Amino acid sequence: MYFFGFSAVILITTLFILLFKIKKIGRFLTYRRIVKNHKSELLKRGVNIDWIYRMYTVKNFDPDLKDDIKVYGYDLLDTEVRKTIREIQDYLSSIGLLEFIGTSRIDRISEFSVLLVIESRHLNTRKYLIRIIISVILILLGLTLGLIF
Repeated sequence: MYFFGFSAVILITTLFILLFKIKKIGRFLTYRRIVKNHKSELLKRGVNIDWIYRMYTVKNFDPDLKDDIKVYGYDLLDTEVRKTIREIQDYLSSIGLLEFIGTSRIDRISEFSVLLVIESRHLNTRKYLIRIIISVILILLGLTLGLIF
C-alpha cells in the first residue's frame, strides 16, 4: 500500500507541475502549429525539423576557406554562422515565429561544418519529455509494487 501512495504522490506532483506550465504548453502548441504549417518551406531553406519540433541546419563551409581562416582566424566562420542565423531568423520573423524561438545550440561538427539548433523558447521539449517518461515509469513501478505487496 505504501508504493501505491508513492505513485499517487508522483502523479499529483506531475499534474501540479503541468498546471503551472499550461501557459508555456500553450505557447509551445502555437509554435508547433506554425512549424507544421510551414514545414515544406523550412525544408526548402535547409532547415530540418526533428520529432520533438526542434529546427536544425548544418552550415557547410567551402574547404577553400582554409587559407582565409589562417589569415582572418575563426572569426570569419563566426561571421558566416551569424549571417546564416540572421537569414533563418528573418524568415521565422516573417511567419510569426521569432517570438517563440531561441538558438539552443551551435556546435562545430568538423573543421568546415557547424550545427545550428533552434527550438521553442518557452518549453524545452526534450527536458519535459524526459520528465514525463520518468514520471510514467515511477507511477507504473509504484502501481506494480503496490499490487504485489
